[in-house]
Amino acid sequence: MLTEYLKKDKMHFAKGCASWEEAIRLSGKPLLDSGYIEEGYIEACIESVKKFGPYIVLAPLLAMPHARAPEYVNRVGISYLGLEKPVNILDDPERAAKVLIMLAAKDNSSHLEVLACLGEALSDEEKLDSLINATSAEEVLAIIN
Repeated sequence: MLTEYLKKDKMHFAKGCASWEEAIRLSGKPLLDSGYIEEGYIEACIESVKKFGPYIVLAPLLAMPHARAPEYVNRVGISYLGLEKPVNILDDPERAAKVLIMLAAKDNSSHLEVLACLGEALSDEEKLDSLINATSAEEVLAIIN
């Protein structure tokens, strides 16, 4: 079911990022490029972390950038960024992320199905570990299928 939302063109991989802000920007690029979100959404995600702390880190090495900024969301979607070298959210080594899955939500409910699918996929520790260490879109798709 998650493969309905996370498509190959919404996944990319990088060696690393100079900062956690750059990682968030890079994680949102596929959604921006495909018109799911506007630039303001990415900036809202960054500002939200600055304001509320590293709440986006859901599990060791996994972060989900998101924000309450529906005015910048055109369509519900998710994107995947896999990093070889983890980035420290808010420069905190205890909040490192190798995978950033950006969630773009238009309202309070339209993204709940996406979250349920993600929760199911990420609740399996073996799947989560495989997802964090995946090196290609094909590998990610095989894991979440």
